[in-house]
This record gives sequence, C-alpha cells and structure tokens, in this order.
Amino acid sequence: MALVANLEYRKLKRWSQSQIARAKPIGAELFRTVGPRYTAPAEIESGIGGYRANGRWCRLKIARILYLSVEPETALRESNEHARRRNLPLWGQMPKVVIAMRVDANLILDLNDSAVIASLPVSMPQLFGDWRSDNQMGGESISQALGRAAVATGWNGLRVPSAVDPSGVNIVLFNPNSSGATARVLNPELLEKLGEPTI
Repeated sequence: MALVANLEYRKLKRWSQSQIARAKPIGAELFRTVGPRYTAPAEIESGIGGYRANGRWCRLKIARILYLSVEPETALRESNEHARRRNLPLWGQMPKVVIAMRVDANLILDLNDSAVIASLPVSMPQLFGDWRSDNQMGGESISQALGRAAVATGWNGLRVPSAVDPSGVNIVLFNPNSSGATARVLNPELLEKLGEPTI
C-alpha cells in the first residue's frame, strides 16, 4: 500500500536545506544486528533491506538505508524492539549476529545537536511518535517525511537518539557506498565461518 505523503514534507525539506552549514562528518566503527540469513557482507553493505521495508526514518523504496548504532548494546536492543513491542518471546528472535562496520561520510545531520533541535519546525516527541500507527492508517509518519526530505536534500544520513535505549545513539545512513558515504563490514572473513564445526 502506497503511503500518503505527510503534509509537513515541504516544510521539512526547506528546513533540511537550511541546515547544510551544520553538517558533520563521521568516521567510525558502528554496529548492526542481523539474523543469520542476512550475514552476506555485500548485502549488509548495500542497505537493500532498508529499501524494501518501512522504518522510522524513511518509508520503503525511497533510499537504500543502513540503521546502525554507536554501541553494540544499542544495536542489540534495537533489533529486539519488534519482539518487545508485540510481547513476543525474545528466544524466538534468536540467533542474531552483531556486525561491526566502518562508516565514513561527510554530510550527517545531527539530531542530537541542540542548535539543530532548536531550529526544527516540528518537535522531537513528534519525530519519536508511533510511526507504525501512521503507516497502518495509510500515512507517512513525520519522521519518515524528515528522512525523505534529508535524502532529497543530499544528506548522507542522520545521527539520532535511540528510541529504545535512553543512552543510545544511532546513525541512519542513506544510500551507502554512493554519494560520498561508505560502509564496509569489518572482519568479513569471520562471517563466512559462521556455523562451521570446530571439531
């Protein structure tokens, strides 16, 4: 089902364009948690999963997206959020693999920056509302509209507070390995050994 565009999109796009001077680079090792079926380095690096599904910061088919965390503990909590929200047993979501990635990008919009937050035309609580409910009712959430505006403006990604880990920080990378943003799986040779017997 195609989502109806959020009415705040144009306002958010103008705001996104006005923030380019506040762009921050990133060069860091970040973390992502994946299921064992999705551990092929090329697939992880592509961000194709974020293109195929709706997420808090962008609706599907807008951009290839990598959702990453600054700390591995946050990445694990993010990956378990779906089960906790639906009161599903966590054991049913296992096993999972925590992947380390090297990410480099120049144009990151930092939603942890007080000056950026103060200039927002919408509130932070609005951005961290129930985006799934908006989608279920057929509409694009305001956070998805902001992400779409950032993609259209040419940002490489967003630095955002984690919605599930009060002390956590996430990086939402748009179209990795194109337009000035790179993401590489670290220790890819070890992923090939997953499940190999040691005896």
